[in-house]
Amino acid sequence: MGVCVRKISKSKWPDEEVLDKQTDEAILPLLKADALTSCLRTSQDELSLWTVENTNEEEIEKLKKYEPKDEKLSFAKHMFLFSYYARGINFLDLIKLEKKFLNIERIDYIRSKTGVPVSFKINDYARNIMEKYKSEDSSKFIFNILNTEKPTQIYLKNRSKKVLTYYVNMQLKEIMKELQIKKNISYYCARHSFATVLKFNNISIETIREALGQKDIKSTMSYLNSLPDNKLDKIIDEVLK
Repeated sequence: MGVCVRKISKSKWPDEEVLDKQTDEAILPLLKADALTSCLRTSQDELSLWTVENTNEEEIEKLKKYEPKDEKLSFAKHMFLFSYYARGINFLDLIKLEKKFLNIERIDYIRSKTGVPVSFKINDYARNIMEKYKSEDSSKFIFNILNTEKPTQIYLKNRSKKVLTYYVNMQLKEIMKELQIKKNISYYCARHSFATVLKFNNISIETIREALGQKDIKSTMSYLNSLPDNKLDKIIDEVLK
């Protein structure tokens, strides 16, 4: 069943001119505080890992049903859910998605961080998000987040930080508060949530690694290094009954 959403123009994003004038020095501390506060530094066999909070399937459903009171909250909700349904796509890769990457019901792209090809099926929810935030017909990009057709690497990095910090992560905090989900959730957690749901449904680590576009199993294991107690209880009960 499809979800009806209204297309939003970039012109409705508040204070964008102000944000574009912010320097990296001003943005980076905010980004680190917002995206990394939920991470606990741990050590495992000389490999440093980040443990990130994730949303479970019940919380994802609550988020899908959530009715935002303004466009800022709506944008944050939809970017998080698009990442979740797009195999945890990194925000930098999301804003760089081009229309030529569309292949009927799929999107094929190269993950920036690893250079690994990733292909994912577009479900109805993700398709409606793409429609809501689609760029002008003349643009080569899928989403209307970039202000230029020829972005440099520096521009992409800065733009990604600004939008992710002010329009996504800060708003996600408010959404989680309204939903009474007591977790420090950021955009990055959508990727971890996607991987965790696959793990909970007994998908192999190798398949999860491929779905995430990662090069090695160690990186995948850093996402999947623990199971919540309630999940462990359920698994043990099934085995011992």
